Amino acid sequence: MQAQQQSMINAQFTGAAQQMQPAAVQANGHMAGAYPPGVQYATAMQPLMVPPPSPTVLSYYTADPSHWISLLGQHTYQPQAYHYDHQQLSSLGHGGVTHMQAVDPSYSLQQQQQHASNGSGLLLTQQYAPPALAPQAHIDQAIHQSSIVAAQMAAASQYASGAHVLQPGMAAASAGVGMQFNSQSATAGGFSGFAPQPPQVDAFAQPARRASSFTNLALLQNQQQHNQGQTAFMRPDLSTQYQAQAQPQQLQSGFGSSGGNTLHPASAGVNGRFPQQHAATTLGQHLASTLGQHPAYLHGGYQAAAGEPLELFGAAIKPAADLVPGTQITRQQALRSSVRDHVLQTAHTLYAADARSPVLIEMLLTLHQLHPRHLPTLLLLACAYFSSGQADKSLEYNAKILEIDPKYVEAMSNIGTTLRSMGYAAEAEERWWAAIRLSPGYWDAVENLLGVLCGSGGGSGSAGGGAAKPRYSEALQLCEFVDSRLCTSREPLRYSVAGKQLPRLQSLLYSAGNLRLALGDVPGARREYEKAADVALGGAMRLQDAVVRIAQAGADTQQPLDYNALPLTMLAPDAAARVLHVLFPATHGVLPGFAALAPAALTQANHVAANLLLALAKLHQDHAAVARPLTVVLPLYYAAHALAPSPSTCNNLGIILSAIPSAPTPTRVPSVQGGTQAAQAPMGAALALQYYTHGLRLDARHPHLYTNLGSLLKDLGYAHEAVHMYRRAIELRPSFDVALANLGNAVKDMGAVQEAVTYYVRAARVSPDFVEAVCGLANAMAGVCDWRARDGRSSAVATRWAAAVRTDATAAALYAVAAAGRRPTAPSVVARMQRRLGSAPAPPPGAPDERRGWMDRVVEIAGQQLADGLTWGRGVLLVHDAAGGTPRPTRALLWFLDALARLLPERRGSALAAFVHGALDLARAVAAAEGGVDTLASAVRARWAAMVRQMRCEGAWALRLAERALVAQQRRLYRLGSTDGPASRRPQLPTGLTAPGVPTVLPFHTFTYPLAAREIRLISHRNALRLSFATATAPWLSPHVTLPPPPSPLLHIGYVSSDFNNHPLAHLMQSVFGMHDRRRVRVFCYATTPPDGSAHRQQIEAAADVFVACASWPTQKLVERIAADGIHVLVNLNGYTKGARNEVFAARPAPVLVAFMGFAGTLGAGWCDYVVVDPVVCPPWTVRCEVRAERRRRRRIALKPPEMAERSHVAAECNETDPEDLGELEPADFGELDPEEGELDPGDGEDDVEDDVSTSASNARSLDLCGAARWVYTERMIYMPHTYFVNDHRQGFREDDELRAVQHVPEALWRAEQDARTRMRRELFPQLADDVFIFANFNQLYKIDPPVFRLWLRILARAPNAVLWLLRFPAAGEQHLSRVAGEWASPDVARRVIFTDVAPKHMHIKRGRIADAFLDTPECNAHTTAVDILWSGTPVLTWPRHEHKLCARVAASVACAAGCGAQMVAADAQAYEDRAVAWAAGAKVAYETGSPAADGILDPDPRTGLVTRRVCTGPAMDLRYRLFMDRDASRLFDTQRWTRNLEKGLIEAWRRWAAGDDDNDDEIEDPSAGRVVPCDERALPSLQQQKRDWCARVEREIDAAVGDAAAANKPRPDVFAPRGRSIWVLDDDDVMPAQTSLRQMVDW
Repeated sequence: MQAQQQSMINAQFTGAAQQMQPAAVQANGHMAGAYPPGVQYATAMQPLMVPPPSPTVLSYYTADPSHWISLLGQHTYQPQAYHYDHQQLSSLGHGGVTHMQAVDPSYSLQQQQQHASNGSGLLLTQQYAPPALAPQAHIDQAIHQSSIVAAQMAAASQYASGAHVLQPGMAAASAGVGMQFNSQSATAGGFSGFAPQPPQVDAFAQPARRASSFTNLALLQNQQQHNQGQTAFMRPDLSTQYQAQAQPQQLQSGFGSSGGNTLHPASAGVNGRFPQQHAATTLGQHLASTLGQHPAYLHGGYQAAAGEPLELFGAAIKPAADLVPGTQITRQQALRSSVRDHVLQTAHTLYAADARSPVLIEMLLTLHQLHPRHLPTLLLLACAYFSSGQADKSLEYNAKILEIDPKYVEAMSNIGTTLRSMGYAAEAEERWWAAIRLSPGYWDAVENLLGVLCGSGGGSGSAGGGAAKPRYSEALQLCEFVDSRLCTSREPLRYSVAGKQLPRLQSLLYSAGNLRLALGDVPGARREYEKAADVALGGAMRLQDAVVRIAQAGADTQQPLDYNALPLTMLAPDAAARVLHVLFPATHGVLPGFAALAPAALTQANHVAANLLLALAKLHQDHAAVARPLTVVLPLYYAAHALAPSPSTCNNLGIILSAIPSAPTPTRVPSVQGGTQAAQAPMGAALALQYYTHGLRLDARHPHLYTNLGSLLKDLGYAHEAVHMYRRAIELRPSFDVALANLGNAVKDMGAVQEAVTYYVRAARVSPDFVEAVCGLANAMAGVCDWRARDGRSSAVATRWAAAVRTDATAAALYAVAAAGRRPTAPSVVARMQRRLGSAPAPPPGAPDERRGWMDRVVEIAGQQLADGLTWGRGVLLVHDAAGGTPRPTRALLWFLDALARLLPERRGSALAAFVHGALDLARAVAAAEGGVDTLASAVRARWAAMVRQMRCEGAWALRLAERALVAQQRRLYRLGSTDGPASRRPQLPTGLTAPGVPTVLPFHTFTYPLAAREIRLISHRNALRLSFATATAPWLSPHVTLPPPPSPLLHIGYVSSDFNNHPLAHLMQSVFGMHDRRRVRVFCYATTPPDGSAHRQQIEAAADVFVACASWPTQKLVERIAADGIHVLVNLNGYTKGARNEVFAARPAPVLVAFMGFAGTLGAGWCDYVVVDPVVCPPWTVRCEVRAERRRRRRIALKPPEMAERSHVAAECNETDPEDLGELEPADFGELDPEEGELDPGDGEDDVEDDVSTSASNARSLDLCGAARWVYTERMIYMPHTYFVNDHRQGFREDDELRAVQHVPEALWRAEQDARTRMRRELFPQLADDVFIFANFNQLYKIDPPVFRLWLRILARAPNAVLWLLRFPAAGEQHLSRVAGEWASPDVARRVIFTDVAPKHMHIKRGRIADAFLDTPECNAHTTAVDILWSGTPVLTWPRHEHKLCARVAASVACAAGCGAQMVAADAQAYEDRAVAWAAGAKVAYETGSPAADGILDPDPRTGLVTRRVCTGPAMDLRYRLFMDRDASRLFDTQRWTRNLEKGLIEAWRRWAAGDDDNDDEIEDPSAGRVVPCDERALPSLQQQKRDWCARVEREIDAAVGDAAAANKPRPDVFAPRGRSIWVLDDDDVMPAQTSLRQMVDW
């Protein structure tokens, strides 16, 4: 826990990377603690997902390891990802490798050598080079440089007044804090242990100390000026190397903190002249008296006291007793202050070289005897004792200092360091606090204390000998104290801090922001970050002004801009690097606060400033309380890039820009052959390409940049180039899980599914919790039927039920539960299942865990992510009480409701408006309660509690309410006929709401995953929320509501699709567009993909009244075109499929939004009003509006026990309710049920499943069909009378010419068809005997799961004359299915599973006649394939296994529409198996010999001239005859009738919208009306009976509507459309036959 908290405090966006704080390490008995500035460590990185077909994961650096990235709602994960500079590590030897293995167990010498062989090492966002393990050459160089004793010119004049004292750098090894020189010099490194540090700076820490109080003249002159007789006071064993440079190198001793224990060498002498080499062999060097008169050195600050000439030191060697130890200076000479300072400087040099030298203490003791009140001598002596391990003596001499000067803060701080090393932590902190109170600007004490409070200084020095726990609150109080004392003005912001100290002040404020963020005060963190940025700006402007100026520069305008309404600034890397030169031309792009800094200090300060800007940008992106749009975030990124260009900043900018929808522009993309190639890409993507390539110029070995560049290229359609980039990333880092998963996605989309599995496996092994890899692996393995490790022992019922169903009653009962659409998920149920099925214990270490498989992990991941998603927007609308009390409304909620009330001003204009105004009044009343919610009247508390329960997911509640208000606005404007006025503005989301995350399991994946109804509903709903939010906050979206089209004699229907090409949807619908009745409708088609030249595209273009090719159009242009075309009903033919443009629908350019065909499930979206279905695929008890109506019907007829009814009556009279007595208050639902409702399906509860296990499913305890976890569809339905599944087979797929000649002669047609079947069968399967019964399934193999394959094998075992014909779809699946067949069945059965290649569409339909029967896949049915098979006459055997999955019921729908539902739909698995066996067993083959037919299909025997016909009989053949001979009259293939019925539904949908009859506005619950929900399931009948009653009730309602029309002599109605519910389309001849099929299916 401590490590996690520490990482949060240390979180820095160093090039958008997180810096981790390592444990303290002792170095040379000196100081141990935080790594110094510039040393980067292992980081946790989080990638993002993007939409299907296969998700590409973006490697995004984050500042907070505990937080999901929410940029555009894209999901993230948090694997540990360590990065090393392997060449540097290799130079550290065994110690470095040991340290790496301790930090990252996966690190190995083999990896080190492999990476080192790649070149210069992985120089990523950070370099891992712990200074404690620094190469000895670096240490020697540092010690060498520390011996320089030349003094700084400025420091000499500063110390002329005697106001400053040199303090040696010391630190407690265990405490992680240093005994340090008082620092008045600038260090921008920040504070050890809690402040972020800049990347890739020098390996040595920035020192913090005072300069000496004199200038060493002898060492400042050129060596040629030295006289041979001069006296040296350097130790003879040290040689000094001088470097002529403006800023000297800095020594970092051990693990010094930024305020640390390092000696700052003297600066260059006058004119930068230094001796090249000090002659260490000569001990008797003298000072020439003439040097004292040298004007240069007089200017340097050293001159003799008035009237006192400089003397030469005697050349003669004096007796040792007369000398100061370690020098050749006599005690008499050392009495002089000038010589004393020379000796003290020598002691400093010796201390820097060897702090434990015994000569050092002797020298200082002698000097102390001669100058007993000289404070610098006492200070250095105390430090020397501390370094030698004599802490008590150190305390003694520091105490002497305070006796002389009680306000000497340097001694106070060093006493604190000493006390902490002795275990007196509290006393040490008191000393530091005392120093800080005396001098709040004494940064060394501030840094030491702050580091300890943040827990960076654990170890033996900590009280109790254990690791110190972070005390962030106290650390924040320290920051606030220093801030308050140094700040002289808040407006404008001013501090009493010298210019060179501003970087340290900036780091203090930055650290305060990190502390506030760790403590959960996100707004406070933002304020601290902004203050830190304002400090760097030096008062020239505020940060908000700088953001506006950058936006002005990007827009190339001088017009004033509003910070809250900035344009989107799109800058290329070169332009972004120059933004500071535009803002601050006077300082040449240097931040005004840093104008006085030297180059080295400026670089370091710029890094910290860049980090805090990046942290602030991430804060705006990730936290709802301070969320800002990209118009503010991007300028912060640009400024950070200008301050400190880094590959990671380029990486993150690329991610952000690539997600911005924009107009296409010419660009260039990398080519696999090398170089670049011309391309077209959206402007955001084009800029992202530039940032990725710019980042690679900064670091050509950055795997994240290669990965994200690959993802962008994949999204732009350059799959091969993307694969090349992914492979390059993996070359640089073979264990890079993100790149491995993305490479798996890419090659899978290119058709190499088996190869993709290997990459997913590698990624999952590296990061077992990497959800994208786990889900990708599950999908890929399912795609090729590789079921190894798919299911664990704990979910054995899902895969092994068939083996036990006949012998194990428990397994049979459990399977019956699953077959009813309920998946046992409760832990107690799993435990019970494990006991009864003999689950194995936990495996030994290193062995595979068979208890949990890939599919188990996917289901767990989905459940966890759905639970986590409930927190979206938490804290935006409600202030949550930490003690668990009733939340209070936030200002954002009041603002949001007030804004909606202004958009719907007529309180009585609609029930929704009344709800909004009532909710606003209620929230205001609660907010105004001074004593809290508990002081309000009980009725008000009850109403508020109901409203709070409805806001279980605050973000989703606000977004749904805004979408509802948008619809109400459109209807109001339609009635007014104008968009003028403020009420026409689109509803705005609450401030502080960030983009939501989405589950890794995509909506399409739910087709084959074992997920419950509520999980499927929420997966779609969460994806819809992300898209709605992205659209609502998109810069291109008009601020005004789209004005609906005026009344028109023709209904304008717009179809939007990416599949108007050679695609199954075009095959099915190509005739629909031309069959529309032009007297009633006008058809518009919007094609979002380029034409492919196919006949299908050409037919659709010709059939539509208006065909718009808009493949390259940005969303804004398409939305505006749809609105300009006056579309009344806009149809979404994609849904959640590849190529979808759902953001168009989220913008609501048309009043009525409808979906069908493209996606076989719910969209869960506020931007979809209706779905075209039929009652078989979507029973009404799975539809939200129908379930809500049924709940209200029950309430009206008082379906409750009498005592509960009496209590309800009493509660209504007194307007009070007691939840404990009366049950749960119904939350206000503003006209619709919340998709988030229902934490647990009653059918999945422990008691329920126990009962189901002990009894059969038919006798299971009664459950509520209207349960919150049972319904799936958030949309209202347009129920078609026969089937929703349209097709064009009668028009587009007629058979061979030989059949056309006899199609009007039934007997001849049937005989010709049988002859054609026989011929094709013998051609395709010459090895099969004529009496072999061919079962077939032509689905893609991902639809086959282990249970159904076991079922098929058992059918083959019971039908020895049958074979199973499957397709190589894909080819890699054949080997796995063949292997499984051999493992699960006998060799004879396994041999009877045969495969053929996939055929072209026309051949596929023709050869479907060869099969004797088609076995459907129950988990996800055949859709188009089922219609193809039925058109060929082949019977389909299906089992609608799940009520909550549309995809599992399509085959039943088309079978019923074909008129043979009772024969082709099985009620359960046993019925499915028995019927298939009966078909095979009942098939008989006979032969007839006769004259050749005129059609010439069969060749005659050359000897006899006769033909032998194969004549088949049996149940399956009887079905075939009926299907084939009646197909032209079948409702399934009557496309014209289907189109006419669709028109009825769409016309009614528009009429209801215009009249306001589409919503239950009159039944919206006012939040002030607390109502009791009956919850007594004992009063309910069984589930089966509830379904029968429901079907019968709908039939009665339809019959009543038809009868009423007949009684009134009116035409029969086209639809039955109860207010606010689904639309039931009535056929001209058959009324609603699908409803009858549904009633029959309830009993099936």
